[in-house]
Amino acid sequence: MAGKGSTSGPAVDFQFEEREKVFRCFTDAPRSPASARSKHWWWFQVSGDESKYAPFKAAPDDTEASVRSRVIQYYFERLARRSEPSRPFGGGRRPAPAASTTTTAPATPEQS
Repeated sequence: MAGKGSTSGPAVDFQFEEREKVFRCFTDAPRSPASARSKHWWWFQVSGDESKYAPFKAAPDDTEASVRSRVIQYYFERLARRSEPSRPFGGGRRPAPAASTTTTAPATPEQS
């Protein structure tokens, strides 16, 4: 599905399809001038996913193609991480026993 903006010009709200999902991308202030856009974040929603994501700040030189690339990479890497088995805190290892704090008295010189 084609986006509303140009893939080479400044990015505006747009949507696209990737791997049978529809992505809708927008900034939190879509009508702001390009110079103020860096104070805002790119948000996106994905069909079949109830969450909204804001993984990176908008930049004046963002294009639809550059935003699309970052969104795809972020979203599918996130899915891959979520599909991995969870790891227990500490890597699943028991903590090492504490080092002994007892000290021995220094040897005293022998008296003659």
